[in-house]
Amino acid sequence: MKFKPVPEPPDALEGLERVVHTVPARSVAVDDCCAHLVAKTDLETREEAAAWLTFLRALELVDEGREGYYRLEGASSSDGVDDRGTDVARCRRAFVDRVYGVEAVLAALEAVGKPLSASELADGVDDRLVSDRSGSGERLVRLLEWAVLFDLVERDGDRYDVA
Repeated sequence: MKFKPVPEPPDALEGLERVVHTVPARSVAVDDCCAHLVAKTDLETREEAAAWLTFLRALELVDEGREGYYRLEGASSSDGVDDRGTDVARCRRAFVDRVYGVEAVLAALEAVGKPLSASELADGVDDRLVSDRSGSGERLVRLLEWAVLFDLVERDGDRYDVA
């Protein structure tokens, strides 16, 4: 299963960790997980919170049960963790394997063999893979920035290349 929502990435993995640890360990712990995330994090809308929850499912950090979302046990505790406990290698694998469009974006960057801007890259990949509902291409930039965060891609100014 591939997941399409890609939230605005944080500046560092600590932002991911903060959101993950705001999701309750048990699905029955809060009545409304989206409202809980808005109240306890920097997220401003339910839509942002819903996108984050779906994205965290894609990264296999949270899951959804009958009663709501919950943080997966061991989702951020294993070897190869950053200083806050996030298993970066696990997130990286899930990002590539489970987020719609990531494989195509990485393959396109690798095939070109030189740094590209997001708009140049957009010309070389299927619009359905990288566009959001508005067709603005913001999703491609978010995919690239998450790829930078997971050390899959390097950014130099407005240009991206495979790490």
